[in-house]
Amino acid sequence: MKKAKLMLSLALCALLLVLTAAPGFAAEKSGRDVPNIHVRGMAGDIVNAQGEPIDERAFPEGGLAGMVKDCMPSFLNALKKNDKEAWDTYRAKLFPAVKSCFGPMWLDNNGEATDGSDQAVSWKYEQMTDRRGANGYGFDSYPFFYDWRLDPLATADELNTYIQQIKAVTGSDKVNINARCEGTNVLLAYFAKYGYSDVNCAEFYAAASKGSELADALFSGHIHIDGDALVRYKDAKLTIDDELTNELVNALIEFTGDTLLLDVTAFSMDLLFMKLYDEVIAPLVLETYGTFPSFWAMVSEEDFPAARRNIFKGKEDAYAGLIEKIDRYDTDVRQHMDELMKGAKEAGVKIAVFAKYGDYLIPPVTENANELSDNTLILKNTSFGATTAKYGSILPQKYLDSAAANGTDKYISPDKMVDASTCMFPDTTWFFWDCPHETFPDFIFDAMAKFYYADGDMTVFSDPDFPQYQIAHLDPDNSDIGTLEPMNAENAPVIVTEKRNLRTVDWKDMILRMLKAVWAFLINWLKNR
Repeated sequence: MKKAKLMLSLALCALLLVLTAAPGFAAEKSGRDVPNIHVRGMAGDIVNAQGEPIDERAFPEGGLAGMVKDCMPSFLNALKKNDKEAWDTYRAKLFPAVKSCFGPMWLDNNGEATDGSDQAVSWKYEQMTDRRGANGYGFDSYPFFYDWRLDPLATADELNTYIQQIKAVTGSDKVNINARCEGTNVLLAYFAKYGYSDVNCAEFYAAASKGSELADALFSGHIHIDGDALVRYKDAKLTIDDELTNELVNALIEFTGDTLLLDVTAFSMDLLFMKLYDEVIAPLVLETYGTFPSFWAMVSEEDFPAARRNIFKGKEDAYAGLIEKIDRYDTDVRQHMDELMKGAKEAGVKIAVFAKYGDYLIPPVTENANELSDNTLILKNTSFGATTAKYGSILPQKYLDSAAANGTDKYISPDKMVDASTCMFPDTTWFFWDCPHETFPDFIFDAMAKFYYADGDMTVFSDPDFPQYQIAHLDPDNSDIGTLEPMNAENAPVIVTEKRNLRTVDWKDMILRMLKAVWAFLINWLKNR
């Protein structure tokens, strides 16, 4: 997804979530009469009334490190004094800096865009023509564009209008729908409002319907720092735009991790975040992404009550319009998600689920940072119920033996990390290894189109070339290009994780690197005071 990335705005102070998506849909050409609609996720530029982009990330001079340096004195003063005046001073410094990074894309207290801002590309209510393949989305695909910030239930009305126009243009009495990420919430909202009669087939791809771990953490305050997850995240991808700050942070994580002090540090950070949540994080969320009804739709059913209570505490009247929208989605969609999906199948809609996972890590600020994921959403949720091993391990042998005894071992992945038998739709849920969340390659869409065009009811056992578990081989220079390979015992991937071991630590080298990083950072800080 092009727009959705987590951003750590201030070290230990603020966390911001954006879910990103990258465009791409290309279904194989078919002579069948049922048209295909692709409901995108959080993708596409938001523009102002003049058509100018307003969601470009624009860090102030000095980047993230500069923001930290500018805000650090007021932050430390707030921690020390811990009174309203000190926290107000810190928020007055932090909030404008964070909001300026993303331009004037924020919604009002009712969760509405009142400044004329909208999607850069939108069909809206113009006269519909046969637009198959428009914008490079494939021969038989009609891309549905919408303002991804807004209420999914309102967007469902637009989707219904789009469906009716496509039916009129094509002469078809039904459509196929492929929804990805946040688009799956729009699809479920559509089912809740308009039923199933116009849909022949529905595909849920990298679904955010069951919730996003990052949205849960930021909105509900259930933030948890896990030492092992933090070390793995540092080894994999932790980078900060300022070189000296990046070197210092990584050196400190390495030192505390190797000395096992990281566990104590992580616990201390949990306590700090508990304090920061009420004073900083919750108010910052409410002034930014908390105004997006679409983000509220990605808070899990379990965490929604706490998130609603904590974010709006004392401000319920001021945000009554927004609360009405998110409550309606909760009561009409979130609480009835399983019955909406099962109801679609009972009504004759062909349902397929496509989930992704790999050697990926979500940022280590959530309670499920050690779960298998596509680097943004955990696999248990995107697959609607798969049983998964923890990151870096396989399912216990006792579990595998039990599956073999009861005949469900046919749903076990060759890498022994996933059991699809516990999914909502085990026979029509496919898994792609090594394709991150933000990447939606054309060749996978082409393969998924097989489900649209299959004669009869296609399952994971119907086509040996399209089994339940597959490996994606992405072209390193163009993620739209690549191949799929059936996963088997010979090519099954393995995630290797190294346990922290004090006996193997090169203490002299590690301490030297940490001291050099601290010294360089301090010298630079003193020079720029």
